Amino acid sequence: MAAVRQIRADLCFIGACSLAAELGVGVFDCEEAALKRAMIEASGASVVAALADKLGTRAPFFVAEAGAIQHLIVESGTDKTRTAPFAAQGTIIHVAGAAAND
Repeated sequence: MAAVRQIRADLCFIGACSLAAELGVGVFDCEEAALKRAMIEASGASVVAALADKLGTRAPFFVAEAGAIQHLIVESGTDKTRTAPFAAQGTIIHVAGAAAND
């Protein structure tokens, strides 16, 4: 953890076990949560990649508020109503596999 806190990254990418606009990012392991928190804190901006079935769910260990995530990558075909709460908070939504003008 001390080594991670020494890093000053422009951007970090993390995965999420759960992601909800009102609950934030969650994972199922305490140590993983602490590591991901440290990575976010050491970075200028954060990206979360999450499958559609992770949106609107909760996991027991808190990583970060949803507002701490500047970019969210979701899979093509994800219902926009599931990403709308994040967009409303200012998160930029990226759709993997979508054409640049979609």
